[in-house]
Amino acid sequence: MTDVVKVVVKEPETVRISQAVLPGPPGPPGAAGAQTLSIVAAQNLSGHRMVVATSAGAVYADPTNLAHADALLGLTTGAALAGNQVDVLVAGEIEEPSWSWTPGLPLYVIASGLLSHTPPSAGWVQMVALAVTATRILLTPRQSILQ
Repeated sequence: MTDVVKVVVKEPETVRISQAVLPGPPGPPGAAGAQTLSIVAAQNLSGHRMVVATSAGAVYADPTNLAHADALLGLTTGAALAGNQVDVLVAGEIEEPSWSWTPGLPLYVIASGLLSHTPPSAGWVQMVALAVTATRILLTPRQSILQ
């Protein structure tokens, strides 16, 4: 005599929930992967300079000022008069046609928040970017090192 085993296979149920959602308005365009913020300028600021935040607002980063070590906010994307808002790139790529960097070399912050392939000779040293092309950099600040 043969035993018979009965097997019941239950198909899973599929439940579909649909909801119509209207998209919101598009946001402002930005560079891919770029992180920016806006802050009050505590002094007249030029574009494409590294700044730090103070209680009065953004000022140029200064490697001889030890309070600025590891306090970089980012790179100004344009100029601003004292008391006005200035946009600051915290991380990401930025292009400036007047630049002539050597691709592949690091950039450091020097006096008055300027960028240079040559690190400062006094104070703290901080690599802040990498030249991607002669006119484009990738801002990725590293930790500062005291000299």
